[in-house]
Amino acid sequence: MYLRFVRLAICLVVLVALPWGPLAAQENDYRRALQVISDKFHQNFPHLQGEVVAVKGADVFLSIGQKDQAVKGAQLTMLRKGAAFKHPVTGAVLGSLEDEIGVAELVEVREKFSIARMLKMTSGKNLRPRVKDKVRLSSAKIRIAILPFINKTKEPFSTEIITRELSKILLSKGRFDVFDVDRLQVWLLESGVAVDELLKKDNVGKLKKEIRRDLVLSNTIRMVKGKKILTSRLFSLDGRKDVFSAVSIADDLPFAQLAPREQALQRGGGVRAQGAPNQAFIRNKSGIPSASGNAKSFAFSDIEIRGISIADVDGDGKNEVVLITSNELVIYQIDRDKIRELARFNEGSGNDFRWLDVGDMNGNGKPEFYVANYRGDSLFSMVLEYQGRKFVKLAKNKNIFFRLLRPRKINPKAKLPDKDAFLLLGQHSGFDKPLDGPIYRFRWSGERKLVRVVPYQLPQDIEILGLGLWDFEEDGSTKVVEIGKDDHLWVYSRKGDVLFTSAARYGAPVNVYAPVNIKGEFVGEDSAKLHIRSRLIVVDTDGDEVDELLTIANEYAAGRLVPGLGISAGHIVSLVWDGSGFSEIWRSKKISGGVVDFAYADADNDGTNDIIIATSGGSGLYTNQRSAIYIYRLDRQ
Repeated sequence: MYLRFVRLAICLVVLVALPWGPLAAQENDYRRALQVISDKFHQNFPHLQGEVVAVKGADVFLSIGQKDQAVKGAQLTMLRKGAAFKHPVTGAVLGSLEDEIGVAELVEVREKFSIARMLKMTSGKNLRPRVKDKVRLSSAKIRIAILPFINKTKEPFSTEIITRELSKILLSKGRFDVFDVDRLQVWLLESGVAVDELLKKDNVGKLKKEIRRDLVLSNTIRMVKGKKILTSRLFSLDGRKDVFSAVSIADDLPFAQLAPREQALQRGGGVRAQGAPNQAFIRNKSGIPSASGNAKSFAFSDIEIRGISIADVDGDGKNEVVLITSNELVIYQIDRDKIRELARFNEGSGNDFRWLDVGDMNGNGKPEFYVANYRGDSLFSMVLEYQGRKFVKLAKNKNIFFRLLRPRKINPKAKLPDKDAFLLLGQHSGFDKPLDGPIYRFRWSGERKLVRVVPYQLPQDIEILGLGLWDFEEDGSTKVVEIGKDDHLWVYSRKGDVLFTSAARYGAPVNVYAPVNIKGEFVGEDSAKLHIRSRLIVVDTDGDEVDELLTIANEYAAGRLVPGLGISAGHIVSLVWDGSGFSEIWRSKKISGGVVDFAYADADNDGTNDIIIATSGGSGLYTNQRSAIYIYRLDRQ
């Protein structure tokens, strides 16, 4: 009898445990993804309070900035301290009245301050902003409505469960007042308006009349390379524009509860459904997915690599690897697992090479080497060409930092001449900044004369380092992508409108150069430092017709707050644009010492493109001065 009871108990435990294990994991995963979205919205609507520190024309400068979690687009009430009021019996001062001036919107947010412009002025009061006026983001609940998730995948996910859960999470902290989800669903059924038609012109007024609030959350589920992307856009019905957006990635989402037969059919009937995660890809989350075999690596004990590029230097139809050190440019040929030096250019002591780009921009069939060379804190750039086993200077002592930028992605099936594939851009060094002023286009007049043409339209105050161009929406409108000095990825329109800022950090330069005095002591502000920020390359590494943005992601040895201790390790990261932000698809294995530079080309002439990574052996206190290059062969899927 006792034995039967034990067996029965064990069976019950197994029956209860087996179905709920995966289900619990699934629920926790999608709730975590929704919590990420909630956290981003709460961070975007903090309790802000500051004051006006300056007024210049229409621009109102405020004492709040990124340090206070201020974000562009936030609307604040502006107030002015009025007369004091007292206790009617004791006469004690109880406080001061406040006169409302109007509502200001943040149009630009810096680290320690912001710039705002008045959206509206309080009627009946002839008040204008002035120094010491107060600004405040109300602590009152923010009234929103959550539109049902739109499922853009082929999987039968339960949008109802996901929408309800997001509503519950947003309500839990008390910052948001969410319109009743069931009431909105009933209205949608009765009105016959489709969810994906709600924000179109004719339906916005109907929706506003029903929910009686301005802000709505428009939500989608998309599949990008096997990952489920949840995107929530906060939309203003009055302004007819997006206010903020958040994105999150989920491995598992709840399915709609269909009849067993129907559910099996929609989910593939035992076969891996289209759009489900590619397990070969998932296994390579920490590593380059389409890389085959182990990386080739070559170590250098006598040089410190500062930059790397790949080009056919001598016109023999085979690519060479071009490196720069502190004052040398070295060309290597790679044959299988061997590397040999082809040529070396030495500019002599007192010179300091800091950047390299290579391309045939004068169209003579021989690539030029664009080298940013410094002597002390002064820029003396040069352009070299390899002619008949010797180097020739086509330009020298230029106070211009040259870059070759691709305005479109690399297409291995349609190789363009360099002068058509790249833009030759340059920026002058500044008086108290390493780089300053407009970024110009340059062109060659013949083979030997470099001519400045016109300013290239880019956001104001942007530097030529850490800069990339990408038409990620494929609408013919090239966007500007930048790794800022804060190590965040910024996306701008060509006119300078901020379209996106990453939460994650990338870049983290191995080499940062600061002006020093004769004693070797740093002089000047932080703005005087030259940060050699990561190049950005747009390419489809795995052949799935989805553009990827490749960039460096280094790690500080002691965290970003103590950058002086240098870089300890790094990765190459692949990002895709999911419609509202960047999603990380893969990153290379951690590379000791940090990544100085990288390139994408066929480095070893085996007919397949490679990712070539150059390391310096570390920086700061963690350097061993042993540089290396790693070559990952990519097999396009």
